[in-house]
Amino acid sequence: MTALAVVPVPALELWVEGRPLPLLAFAAGELRLLPRGRRLDAGDCLRAELRLASPVPTLPEEPIGILLVVLPSSSPGPGRCCRLEPLQPDDRSALRQLAQAVACGLVGLAAPPTPPRPPSRRWLPLLLLGLAPLPWAAQQLLRSATSVRLEQAVVGRPPGPVQPVLEAVAAPRQGLVGQLFVAEGTAVAPGQALFTLQPDPRLDQDLLDRALSRDIDNLDNRTRQAELRVLDLQDRLAQSRLEQQAADPDGAAVAVAALASEERRQQQVLQRRRGLLNDGAVTEDDVDGTAIRLAEVTARLQDSRRQASLERLRSARTTELRRSLQTEQARLQVFQQRLQALRGQEETQRRLAADQPRAFSEASLRARSLYGTVHASLRGVVVRILRGSGNPVRPRETVLILQRDQPPPVVVALVPGPVARQLRAGQRGEVEIPALRRRFVATVSALPSARPGAQTQVQLTLQDPPAEELGRLAALRGAPAVVVLPNRATPLQLFPF
Repeated sequence: MTALAVVPVPALELWVEGRPLPLLAFAAGELRLLPRGRRLDAGDCLRAELRLASPVPTLPEEPIGILLVVLPSSSPGPGRCCRLEPLQPDDRSALRQLAQAVACGLVGLAAPPTPPRPPSRRWLPLLLLGLAPLPWAAQQLLRSATSVRLEQAVVGRPPGPVQPVLEAVAAPRQGLVGQLFVAEGTAVAPGQALFTLQPDPRLDQDLLDRALSRDIDNLDNRTRQAELRVLDLQDRLAQSRLEQQAADPDGAAVAVAALASEERRQQQVLQRRRGLLNDGAVTEDDVDGTAIRLAEVTARLQDSRRQASLERLRSARTTELRRSLQTEQARLQVFQQRLQALRGQEETQRRLAADQPRAFSEASLRARSLYGTVHASLRGVVVRILRGSGNPVRPRETVLILQRDQPPPVVVALVPGPVARQLRAGQRGEVEIPALRRRFVATVSALPSARPGAQTQVQLTLQDPPAEELGRLAALRGAPAVVVLPNRATPLQLFPF
């Protein structure tokens, strides 16, 4: 019987900066390593050494110095691929011998030894952290044993149309708030009297004074504009009259007539001399001189006529300015008369204001028969009174605010058959709405007959939800909800047999 001797295989180790790194694959030109504890990016160059854990007679005993060039990690698998660059010329053959030895199994790729980790002394916080959820888990276990949690539930549509929660009751016209028949917190019904409204003589007087002052200011502005217009027209009319007097329109007309007569005479002389020229009695120079004198007279006549036309335009403009001035003066007189009448009316109002107490008391006695009562148009509760008895109000000003009574929203849940058989109408439970992060008390309002082995749709009504949540609940139609109902089953009923 032959005994087999176990020969240990030396390990090939990679040392980088005095620290061994695990080798995953090795070849003559490249290797794959596991970059434990350091970051390797493509293109990095690292100086390293290849060592044998135990000597081999056919392999070099000294460490082989190499330069590692990190390649892009395109191939799948763990680790990073690096290209080998020998630092000495003779190291290339040594690398080929190592690669052959690794391929033949004479040399193995050994990972560096992992030092034992010291025992952690932080076990106490971890233990406390692990024991912290135990009370909550016990509470949840107790709740699950005594209640049924239904996850398949949604917020349903409230019965009836959705209406605003708050309703403002405004005064139909200006006046004084008379008697208040309600207080904050009073429940009212449709048609119930809320308050009375009576005319306010002081407010009416104030409105009359404001309107009169506004009319006086408006008419005063229009009077000032008319006065400025009259002054402007007077200046323009005076300037036009000065220009008309300096131009002498009568002299322009006489000059036009004289030049027209002279033009006709020169035309006759020119025709006569042209006839004598044919008979040889006059020369052509005489005829040309007569034509030149006729042209000069014609030019002067045209200038005179143009000047006379300008004078007529000035006269027409002067006449138009005179008429406009008369119109503006008439308007100014009308404005002044109206302004004087309004100022007289204002003075009368001031005299009446001096006797205000007596006039106000008489008006109040007359106004008692003109009371108007404002009634409620809906069923609700008075939550705020903004104007008390005796306060003046403007048209459409809010006097009090009512909170409308709205039907509470409902929640529809799917209940398993065994649980549905335990439910009763009016049974209380809890509804949790994650969108509002709140819980509400609810009662079972609709309970159809449960079918064996099937889920039953149960309707629950929220009990007295807060007023500020009614509008948000109405807008959460279809939102998920969680229903928690008390479990009335015995422990034996929880088992399927």
